Amino acid sequence: MDFFLLLQPQSPRSVRLGVRTPGFHPGNRGSIPLRTTEHMKELQNKTQFLHFLLHKPNLYKFFLILLCNIVQQSFNNCSMLKISYKLFLRKNAQKLNGTFPIYLQVTINRKSKYFSCSVDVHPDQWDPNKQRVKKNHPRHYEFNTILTNYENKAGQIKIDCFQKEIDIDIERFGQLFNNKSSSENSFLDYAIRFVDHCSNNNFAPNTIRTYKTDINKLYGFQNKISFENIDIDFFENYRRHLINVSNNSENSIQKAFKFIKTVWYDARKNGFVKNNPFDNWKIKAIKGDRAFLDLEELRHLQELYSSGQLKPRIKNVLTCFLFSCHTGIRHSDIKGLRFKHLIINSNQNPASYSIKFNCQKTSRTKPIPLSIPLSDFAQSLLGPVPPISEVLIFKVPTNQVVNRYLKEIQEISGINKTLTFHVARHTCATVLLNLGASISVIADLLGHTELKTTQIYAKILPNTKIAAINKLNDI
Repeated sequence: MDFFLLLQPQSPRSVRLGVRTPGFHPGNRGSIPLRTTEHMKELQNKTQFLHFLLHKPNLYKFFLILLCNIVQQSFNNCSMLKISYKLFLRKNAQKLNGTFPIYLQVTINRKSKYFSCSVDVHPDQWDPNKQRVKKNHPRHYEFNTILTNYENKAGQIKIDCFQKEIDIDIERFGQLFNNKSSSENSFLDYAIRFVDHCSNNNFAPNTIRTYKTDINKLYGFQNKISFENIDIDFFENYRRHLINVSNNSENSIQKAFKFIKTVWYDARKNGFVKNNPFDNWKIKAIKGDRAFLDLEELRHLQELYSSGQLKPRIKNVLTCFLFSCHTGIRHSDIKGLRFKHLIINSNQNPASYSIKFNCQKTSRTKPIPLSIPLSDFAQSLLGPVPPISEVLIFKVPTNQVVNRYLKEIQEISGINKTLTFHVARHTCATVLLNLGASISVIADLLGHTELKTTQIYAKILPNTKIAAINKLNDI
């Protein structure tokens, strides 16, 4: 005859323990509730001892209680039963842009610890039931991949504790979860935290936008990248991906690798890694094409501006472009110019104006104060000065829209050069150099911290050396 000792689930959190034979079921009478989430466990035995127990109710009940205590103790030693975690939107930590951070809450023995997932969304972009970012967010796939990685990391710690029978508390869990030397540490997660840190430390918006683009490129290549994955083979495969799949130019490829290098160096500074894969992988410096307008082409655009032939949207963009040609101010800085930045030079007759503001270079964290005198033509572009100083001087579209309109201006003007907004800054430098301004003065106007940056403009002007030598003829 077959005898069975049963651990039978009665609910998701309890079981009953009993003995069953094909024709006799005393388990219901002598069963004891046992709190656990384990699946039913059935132990089979064919010994006369069990047959003997079935006919000795008191001894049978004692045996059941003893066995329950043993099993209960083994379950109590299993920390897996006490660990739970969930993702939630932290609504008491709203950021300046109106978004809220997503956190992972881990609870052990009614004590909780919270881990930032480095993902911020608006409330209408978060599904609390699925604990995922909704599809109405443009980066939902990327963000949900990050959230899954956080859940998987917590789940792996939970499984490890169960398999190794480790009795863990919330503090120890936090140490394991934040283990910086772990081989499972994600480079992508660290890169996102790095960009968030840059954003919170007043990096230029264009820098943050470029960094996020670089992260998206990495996700397009591999959605799971650990620090250990990054080596020469990874670089070669990533380069081929950027060429063949993303169709990136050589300049864009080198910028993508510069981002990886920047994040890696930050991780090494913070003790996450010790080696440097870039020791054997050199990032080539790509010389940019500093296109510029000569003096005649600049005059031609000024005449086109004054002709009255342009549509308002085209004229508005040309206004900003010509103002940059006369001042060298970048697109990102012109967007933020207000009339409060306009300073009257009262010591001159007639009075003139200067623009005084803090220049924010994309790769620089600290802005540089600049004061740029305005030419007569630049002053004419300002229009009437309103009584409210906080009003923006120009209505500047995004850089993409500006460059699209500049293509139309290029066709209308007949200038055989590709116009982008940054061409205006190069034009300012080269025209001033041709008119005899010194390198140091131009560097000061453009906000260059190193003179060698400004000297590039002297190299691209073929006539500067000839003009300098011709001055010797006047001796």
